[in-house]
Amino acid sequence: MKKRFVAIISSVLALLMCISVSGCKLIRTNNKADLAQTVATVQISEDAPKDEIKKQEMVMSYINYGYYAYSGYSAEVVFKTIIKNLVNSRILVQNAMKEFDGGEAPFNTVYKNASITDKWNPERYLTTENEMDGTTLVKLSAVKEIEYQSIKHMNDFVKGYVEAEEQGVSDTLTESARTAPTNAQNNETVSEQEKLDYIAKGIDTGANDTKVRTAYANVLKVLKNNELLGDDYDGDIKKSDYYKNVVKSYQESKIIEIYEDCIKSAERSKITLNDLKDNYLEMYEEQQNFTNSEFATAISGATYDNPIVYLPSGGYGFVYNLLLGASETQSSLISAIEGSKSQKSVERRAILEGLTVKDLRSSWILAGYDFDATTKKFTGDYTLTDSANSLPFNGDVELVKAKDEEKGTPAEYRLKATEMGLKEFVGYMNNYLFGDETVGVEGTGDIYRTYGTDTEPVEFEEKIGELLFAYSTDPGSLNTYKGYVISPSILGQETYVQEFADAGRELIASTTKYNYSMVATDYGYHIMFFIKELDVNTGYATLEDYLNYLKADKGGFASWDEYYADMLANWTDENADTDFYLYKLQNLYSEKTVATKLSNVESSIIETYRKDTSKVKIYQDRFSDLLEQ
Repeated sequence: MKKRFVAIISSVLALLMCISVSGCKLIRTNNKADLAQTVATVQISEDAPKDEIKKQEMVMSYINYGYYAYSGYSAEVVFKTIIKNLVNSRILVQNAMKEFDGGEAPFNTVYKNASITDKWNPERYLTTENEMDGTTLVKLSAVKEIEYQSIKHMNDFVKGYVEAEEQGVSDTLTESARTAPTNAQNNETVSEQEKLDYIAKGIDTGANDTKVRTAYANVLKVLKNNELLGDDYDGDIKKSDYYKNVVKSYQESKIIEIYEDCIKSAERSKITLNDLKDNYLEMYEEQQNFTNSEFATAISGATYDNPIVYLPSGGYGFVYNLLLGASETQSSLISAIEGSKSQKSVERRAILEGLTVKDLRSSWILAGYDFDATTKKFTGDYTLTDSANSLPFNGDVELVKAKDEEKGTPAEYRLKATEMGLKEFVGYMNNYLFGDETVGVEGTGDIYRTYGTDTEPVEFEEKIGELLFAYSTDPGSLNTYKGYVISPSILGQETYVQEFADAGRELIASTTKYNYSMVATDYGYHIMFFIKELDVNTGYATLEDYLNYLKADKGGFASWDEYYADMLANWTDENADTDFYLYKLQNLYSEKTVATKLSNVESSIIETYRKDTSKVKIYQDRFSDLLEQ
């Protein structure tokens, strides 16, 4: 939403399919006079400057995102969409600056640069001072952030040519993609200081790299052949018309972002904590009236956003399932077993003694996910524990090619995951969870091993999550609310295979709080961890009760009202606790109204000005040649 109308897409590989490195032209007629034509004007009020959109900008928009975004569409559709988006963007930008200058709520908190008196200058509303916490750089100013994005855009443009020519193949193993934690994102956070350092380095022209130097020359050739360098260009790419347009686009994006954030914040602020309490109470009362079958359905669909807060009947609980899957050969042997149930248990256990286990996160490393090769630990959102307790990759990791910070290319590795036998893995798991590889007792029948303790291990549930993502061959065990729901035994309505269900019910009924049981099925060995039992007729009758259960210290605030006020005030802060239930509840409650409000406001603004030909004019005949490509 923040860059709804002005999108700068860094990747230019798609563009290379259109523009060869020989420097072909995007359009048939591209002399300076033709590209300098005004194809549209926007002027929302008499005192506003007439913003003239040049034909050149349509070509630049195509280079930036048009070909990539509209591949497969006709030229007419592509360029009509481009001119529509350019006009809509200018309308919103001019209207935003008009509202900012007026200073009425919710725009009365927008920054204004006192040294710039022209209310129609976007730079007036862009902060110039970096935010500091003592000597630590906390956040770049809007002006510096735009400079960073613009330089990065140019470097990515050049990098696209390098990648197109190299098409390098990593000297690493090929692995099947492994599911990652829901909140994990495959991009490393760039610190504010790193951005500032990046700005200082500037645009890479290839002074120390022949490939980059060649790619940079090709970029200049494309810009020159399509009249996108401009009269001010003197060898400095920052003085080219293309770079100026990039900066302008980011400025406009920022203005629209500020405008939208004001509206969103105002809409969110209308939702009080009492509104959320009422919303929570509706959920609680609905769950109070669940029949057993309705509850069974609801609990199976429980999430952190939609938890179970009232239990109408007992015997329910959650268990995590770490499946050590049988190989194809072992599965075939198990299928061929004949005889009684007890005989099958004995023979199946004997077959599964030959299980081998290995860390399945190789693909995370090869894909460039957040990883520290020295400690062999994943970082950021790819680990569920504190860094000290995260589970290192179990295997050999050889660095083939180091990450290139300047070029933005990821590190490349050779990997070999360590294979463990069944008993070796159990000892490894016990040591990680409980600090003692020998804990637990051998079982009988389908139960291979059990263990339980009333002493809470450090980050018990989080460590189980680490083990699941590393070793479980059951895709359904990953990214769940609390694992699998174990229900009371209902004759003829068993959800899982019998051995799994029976072991789960034994876990829930056990007297220890932190336990596991290893049970054999035809699928392999299930290591089932008891997580939570839901007690009959208990629950959290109010939102505050539930929040106190989740965060007893209220985050250091004296009341939930104070916590809520601070949460709204710092909604977009990078350190906001977006995983906390109150944040999620507010977001779910407000998401629809905020999105609807914003869409209605912007659509109304655009429609009002577009239909007034004295304020918006489009000259299609001046770019008709583009529509015929």
